[in-house]
Amino acid sequence: PCSACVELQARLSDAGWEVITAALDEPVPPQCDLGMLRLQPGHVANLGRLKILLSQTGIQWVVAVSRELLAQPGVAQFVAEWFLAYHTLPFDDARIHIALGRACGMARLRRRYQQQAWPSEELFLGDSDEARALRNLVMRIAPTDTPVMIRGESGSGKELVAQGLH
Repeated sequence: PCSACVELQARLSDAGWEVITAALDEPVPPQCDLGMLRLQPGHVANLGRLKILLSQTGIQWVVAVSRELLAQPGVAQFVAEWFLAYHTLPFDDARIHIALGRACGMARLRRRYQQQAWPSEELFLGDSDEARALRNLVMRIAPTDTPVMIRGESGSGKELVAQGLH
């Protein structure tokens, strides 16, 4: 990790946050409510893979991103769709505590709602990366009041996705 991230980790720990550092493709501890990702140009080069990795974690995310990267085409839309909150770099302790606090509360609320909501396994079968990504995406979007366009070929399961969202 970058030196600014290591320093932030120490300051967050000192402020009472339980901080666990892990690679994005490592299993997330079950008690984890929230993840934070420092978005790098390498991530932006392969957003499809990053979406799969984020959805497989089953947790909610906050992103730290530079203003320059956020200005690149498609990045702001990606951030808006995949993260509860974002923090523009450089790290500012006051702003990051506010963003993390709000996102942590929302992540806990969503987790509680998702546990009470429909069991996605009844609608979506499969254990492939794509099936898990779709299941997690639907579970993440379902509690929101956001318009969603569902596209796909005939017989691809658009009605099942619509049922899961409602």
